[in-house]
Amino acid sequence: MNAEALFSPQPSVPRPGPAVVTLGEATIDFIATRIGTFDTFPPFVPAPGGAPANVAVAVARLGVPVAFIGRVGDDPFGHAILASFRAAGVDISAARVTREADTALAFATFPQEGERQFNFIWDRSAAMTYDPDDLPVGLIQRAQCLYARLGRSSGSPMEQTALRAMQVAREAGIAVAFDPNIRPAAWHNLQDARDSVWKIWEYANVVKLAREDALILTDQDDPARALREVWRPHMRFICVTDGPHGCWYTQDGNDVRFVPAWPAEEVDGTGAGDAFLSGLLAAMHSHGWAAPLTDADIRFASAVAAVCVTRWGAQASLPTRAEVEEFMRQHALRDESRLE
Repeated sequence: MNAEALFSPQPSVPRPGPAVVTLGEATIDFIATRIGTFDTFPPFVPAPGGAPANVAVAVARLGVPVAFIGRVGDDPFGHAILASFRAAGVDISAARVTREADTALAFATFPQEGERQFNFIWDRSAAMTYDPDDLPVGLIQRAQCLYARLGRSSGSPMEQTALRAMQVAREAGIAVAFDPNIRPAAWHNLQDARDSVWKIWEYANVVKLAREDALILTDQDDPARALREVWRPHMRFICVTDGPHGCWYTQDGNDVRFVPAWPAEEVDGTGAGDAFLSGLLAAMHSHGWAAPLTDADIRFASAVAAVCVTRWGAQASLPTRAEVEEFMRQHALRDESRLE
C-alpha cells in the first residue's frame, strides 16, 4: 500500500461509527494543589486522566465522534472514569471492567513553578490487562483514525493489543496517530522507553512529539533537525511542540514550518499535549483525512491547548469547539486593538 492510500479512505466506502478510536490507559490522576515535592505531602485532588482517555474526551468535546478501547478496575476509580466518558459522549462499548486488577493511578506534583513530576501505580493495573483477543477489530476498521499507546509496560497484554490494533489500522488504510508522551518516572530506564516508541514508528503516520520526547529519542535539541531525523516515508505529519513557545511541523520530512503558540496564563499544564493532538485530529476530521494540514490548523490545535492550561485538571480543562473559537476571536480582537 502506498503512502497516499494510507491517508485516503475511499469516499465510496462507508465508515459508520466513530471517526476516531483511542486505545490505552485510563487513569485517575491525583493532582497536587500547591507547589512542593511529594515528600512535603501536598494535598491532592483526583481527576480522570490518561492520555488515550484525555484524547477521547477532548475529541468528543470538539465535536468528533470517538470511541475508547481500554480496561479499568471494578472499583470507584474505574466507574468514575466510565462516568466521565459517558458525560463527554465517548463510545465506551469496547471499554472493559475487571475485578482482577485495580484502576491505574498517577500522582502529579509541582516541585517548583512550571515544573511537574509524575509518580505512577501502573505495572499491575487493569489498563495493562486488555487482551488482544478482546480487540474490537470491526470498530477500528470502520474508523478514520486510531490513536494508540503501548502503555509503558513492555510485553504486557496492552502492548500486544496496541500493536495488533495498529496492524489492523494500517491494513484498513486509516491514520495511526501517536504521541509518545515519555514520562521518565514511568520507565525503568529511558532505553526501554525508546525501544517501546520505535516499535510503533513503522505504524504511526500522524505523530506529535513534545520537545522533551524529541530530545530523548534523537539527542537533538534543535526541533527541526529532530523532525528530519525521525521522519519516515510512510508518515503524513509529525510535529514537535514546546509549550508556550510554539510548534515545529513537517509533512514531507524536509520543509519544517514553525507556528508560535497563543499567549496563555498557565494554571495547570496537565493534559495540554493531549489537547493539542486532539485539536489536530479535529482539524483533520473537518477537512478530510487526506487533506494537508495548514498553519491555521496548527493555530487551532494550539488554541485548544492554550485554553486547557488556563484551567485545572486534565479532562476538566478540555474545551469545546465553541470555547476554542471564542478564545481565538478574543485574541484576534486584542491584536487588532493593539495595531490601531
